[in-house]
Amino acid sequence: MGLEIEDSKISSKGPIVFGPLAAAFGQIAVPIRAKLSFAFIGIVVLVIGLALITASELRTANERASQLIAEQARVSALSNFRAGIRETMLAGAFLFAGTQGAAEDDSSTDPLATQLKWLRSTASANATVASQPNGFTGFDEADAFFERTVEVGEIGREVIRLYTSSEKNAARLLFDNKLLRALRSLDREALKVIFQARISMNDLVKANEVAFSHSRKVVGIASILAVFVAIVLGYTTSSSIVWPVESIRTALRDVADGDFSARARVSNGDELGELAERVNITTKQLGEWNQSLESKVAEQVEIISRTNRLRRFLPRPVADQIIASGDETQLLARHTAEIVVLFSDLRGFTAFADSNEPEDITAALNAFHNYVGPLIERHQGTLERFLGDGLVVLFNAPIESPEPEARAVQMALDIQSGFKPNMEKFQGAV
Repeated sequence: MGLEIEDSKISSKGPIVFGPLAAAFGQIAVPIRAKLSFAFIGIVVLVIGLALITASELRTANERASQLIAEQARVSALSNFRAGIRETMLAGAFLFAGTQGAAEDDSSTDPLATQLKWLRSTASANATVASQPNGFTGFDEADAFFERTVEVGEIGREVIRLYTSSEKNAARLLFDNKLLRALRSLDREALKVIFQARISMNDLVKANEVAFSHSRKVVGIASILAVFVAIVLGYTTSSSIVWPVESIRTALRDVADGDFSARARVSNGDELGELAERVNITTKQLGEWNQSLESKVAEQVEIISRTNRLRRFLPRPVADQIIASGDETQLLARHTAEIVVLFSDLRGFTAFADSNEPEDITAALNAFHNYVGPLIERHQGTLERFLGDGLVVLFNAPIESPEPEARAVQMALDIQSGFKPNMEKFQGAV
């Protein structure tokens, strides 16, 4: 539903892009409530989408942080394990460094046994971690590495057994040839893995910086896009309502100022379009009625003006009948009729005029005319003329009247009977 108009004000306002967009949105033939609901749902969807994007980026950042923490834990575990290897080598060195001239004491092997036990328990714990997913990322031989620790423990226990059995030379040879070499091999392997882990950590830190910058850009762009779409959606929805209301208000204001050609130019397909159409129909009808009224007023003014002009030269009844018939030719045309003429004159008026002031003469004439005039209309006579103190009245011409003789006689009697009360103050001179 819409008005057939040359253009639409709704498409001529606002930005170049948003104006047509608001016009197109307004032309959708759905109720305003549905449009507002659509805008609200659209904004909610934008907020939810932005929240999901942010949550996804946070989850990715948490995963990268977890990887970094795992690398740090691996470095820390291997560093501790490497420190234990060095403590084990020192314990063996101290053990055999004190064998010359020292008394045999089984407690002297306790530090070495303690360190071997610690290595075995630590290797067991690390092997358990290595068996889990992502336990030691980048260390493919973790299981074999920690299993070698078990072999080192076996060699160490053999060293302690030989030492406590007074076979110190054999124990020292076993320590130097096997245990010490195995411990140094584990230390070198652990150092290599730690070095690789540190390189991996550095790479992860750089990757995290790049990923953080990317996440920040993604969230920023998504936020800007969401705000832009929300603004466009809100602006479009509000404009499709506000602009038609403004157009209707402007049209009604112009009509109130007397411009009945004003129209609400609204192309909406909703209730506002229907309202604008009804306003325009009403305005058009008001304009037609106003034009008709103006014509009738002008016609009445012309009639009144013509009546006044006619009454200046014709008796009131004749002028009224001419106006009523709209054509004076028939009334004033030549024709034959029985006419009664009444002539009246004031006796002694000439002497009265000679002996009185002009004001008194005019007052006497006005008093005479004022009481005779209504008698002429009452008896349906037509005043032909006033002759100073006299007058001529026609009956049955030009206006037809029944029994003109009787009316003329009755009027003459009424003039005589009303003369004394109306002209009493002038009777001394008339």
